Amino acid sequence: MAMTQGIRLVVVAVGLLVALLGITAGPTGLLAQGQSGEALSAEALLDRMAEAFKAVNTLQVHGTAAVEQQVGGRTQSEGQSFEMKLRRFDRLYFKGEQQGGAFLLVWDGSTGWVFASHENQYQKHEGLADAQQFLAQTSPLVGLGVFPLSYAVNLLKDDPKAAIMEGVAKAEVQSAEGAHAHRLVLHQPGGDVVTLTAGKADFLLRGILFDLTPMVRKQFVQQNRPAPDDLKVTVTVTFAETTVNQPIDDSAFLFTPPEGAELVTEFGPQPLTGKPAPDFALTSLSGDEVTLSKLRGQVVLLDFWATWCPPCRVSMPHLEKLRQEFGQKGLTVLGVTAEDADTVEPFIREHSITFTILLDPDGVAVRAYRVTGIPRSLIIDREGKVHADLTGWGGDEVLRAKLAELGIK
Repeated sequence: MAMTQGIRLVVVAVGLLVALLGITAGPTGLLAQGQSGEALSAEALLDRMAEAFKAVNTLQVHGTAAVEQQVGGRTQSEGQSFEMKLRRFDRLYFKGEQQGGAFLLVWDGSTGWVFASHENQYQKHEGLADAQQFLAQTSPLVGLGVFPLSYAVNLLKDDPKAAIMEGVAKAEVQSAEGAHAHRLVLHQPGGDVVTLTAGKADFLLRGILFDLTPMVRKQFVQQNRPAPDDLKVTVTVTFAETTVNQPIDDSAFLFTPPEGAELVTEFGPQPLTGKPAPDFALTSLSGDEVTLSKLRGQVVLLDFWATWCPPCRVSMPHLEKLRQEFGQKGLTVLGVTAEDADTVEPFIREHSITFTILLDPDGVAVRAYRVTGIPRSLIIDREGKVHADLTGWGGDEVLRAKLAELGIK
């Protein structure tokens, strides 16, 4: 999922925090009112919440989760909606949706799947002990989704109270707005604060507020970077609609890959090595139309680049030299750029580039090859298959070695 570097830092921090939540109850603090009006200590509120979750066999939740980062007088936020279905100990279903795509996690009791709809890719995880091991292995993949899901799974353990209080230095009750909620504030030794909101009558979880500012400040220190004075980072989870102990059919915890979905070890663009090169037709800088498939019989060096990209600027003279050396031996060099002709032409003239430059203003080839970083060089063999797929400029020795494997030397 697309996130800024700052938000990714928060995701890492929250992942660490959630991993800590799960044994020793700290001192209790302020009092809350029970359903009958009696005052509840933090200890008593914890007991009521633990009793409530011990009675839960199935849990279904619709809600939202949002990261908010305040710095420099500006507020940046990223959020998602989610749906989850849990059956105590052995089953889980979680779907998180945010701008740009969605993730689905499914655990059927022995096998887990993670599906990224925006990539149409999925992973299959087998040989894991339980749902928690599955989550530990896959939660970094789903970003924001780890917060509500990990917390809910922890609450369905044998001892929900211990799960809540692990790593907590002090717990206190805070007055909640309105008459339909309890609020429990958990203080951790490092200064981080987690606030739980529970239903007034049923004591089930309604919301979680993570104040991660101290943790993020520490990460700045560890990276030898000054933390902004006004930095504040929070994660807010809201359980908007909760249903407990309603039957959930086993089919909810099964996953069938959609048509065309790709089984991967890592999400994102996959190397195209060994696969047919996607075809395209683009107009060259000189105005000619070039269709990749019409170049069968030639070895094609296809390079995605831009004038503003420093490694690209370094690589271009080397690509030109390869064209001059091997152009008569069956090598065709194509440079593809999303920039316009007015930007590209001066650069081409200045560096005496003679190989064909193709203009891709609409991103036709960029999308076909799922280019996320440049320079990216692909060597396509005479039958139209990708022989090498290289991102970044590693020197022309690498390209020469790959070309030699195809007889271009």
